[in-house]
Amino acid sequence: MLAPRPTTQDSTRRAGPARRVRAAISVDRATRGLVVGHLHVAKEHVVFVKGVVEASEGLACLFAERGGDLTIASPSSRRSELRELLLDLATDLGGLFDVEATDPAPLGAPQPARAPR
Repeated sequence: MLAPRPTTQDSTRRAGPARRVRAAISVDRATRGLVVGHLHVAKEHVVFVKGVVEASEGLACLFAERGGDLTIASPSSRRSELRELLLDLATDLGGLFDVEATDPAPLGAPQPARAPR
């Protein structure tokens, strides 16, 4: 039979670190203050588009919401480059694209609600 543990050992034991709940931030929040483009391609082309965007030297970040519906965000100073890239990808892959026509809101400003797609 095992000897019982002394109570002093249990009372001095510290609890582990508090567990953090991890949750993904929304695409709207992640793209605040950036120019946002939307590209719709066949889901088979998503990995190719991701590779092209990542190879574009910090041009943009890509968010895949579902299937081939992609959100691509870029600094406002690179708006024309983003538009050119999306046009080329849409033309080559038979997709559709659009880029926000207005300047992005500053980081602290409330964002207007986007219409569901």
